[in-house]
Amino acid sequence: MDNGGIEAVLNHPRYRFNCGAVSCNGRLASEHINDQRLGLVKAAALAIWGRSTQASVWQRKIFGHTDSLSRFTGRDSFTTTTVALTEENIYQALCASGSIPLATYGVVAFDERDSGCRYRDGGVIDYHPLPDNIRTPNDGVVLYPHFYDSFTEGWFDKFTPWRRVTAERLANVVMIAPNEAFVKSLPGGVIPDRKDFSRLKHYPALRQQHWREVVIRSQELGEEFLELVTSGDIAQHVQSF
Repeated sequence: MDNGGIEAVLNHPRYRFNCGAVSCNGRLASEHINDQRLGLVKAAALAIWGRSTQASVWQRKIFGHTDSLSRFTGRDSFTTTTVALTEENIYQALCASGSIPLATYGVVAFDERDSGCRYRDGGVIDYHPLPDNIRTPNDGVVLYPHFYDSFTEGWFDKFTPWRRVTAERLANVVMIAPNEAFVKSLPGGVIPDRKDFSRLKHYPALRQQHWREVVIRSQELGEEFLELVTSGDIAQHVQSF
């Protein structure tokens, strides 16, 4: 990211950028694949007993604009700290937020309070970040553009569908998501993801074509949403969880 891009992100007159990561120690802080695997096995075993048991292996880090950090707080079992984004740390924060275990290198801690740890993808505990986990109480309605019609709280919860987030925890959330018919109309009938790199590894041109088609098709959703907002008919299309 060049200086112009950093300036645009940090000082946008309207939007405030925030991202999340986790700090981890021990085997999960190692860059040796076998150590990471053992660390993930431990985390997965703990996850069987519930989300709160993972608090001993991951700690939440929220990076954000100084004006918005006061609106973030840990309201679940995970230790949560906030870090103000600066020109010096924004690149590391972005890399940390997408540093998938076993797939990419973690980011060496740049906060001396976390000396000896690694920052990794915050999705391991906040796969689909939930406002009631990380936002201050009574923080108003949250508009949540999403690509699914449900929420999976943590990465390990993907394997426990009975832990799907209940409606009671989404009382202040308005989610915008494509319906099943739209998804089935996409190439292959699915939303593209990184698994396409293995599914279509012998057909890179087709993979790229599918992704481009979905980008174009997604514009339909944005246009339809804006039309509903402008016309005032959006209330007729809202459904409860």
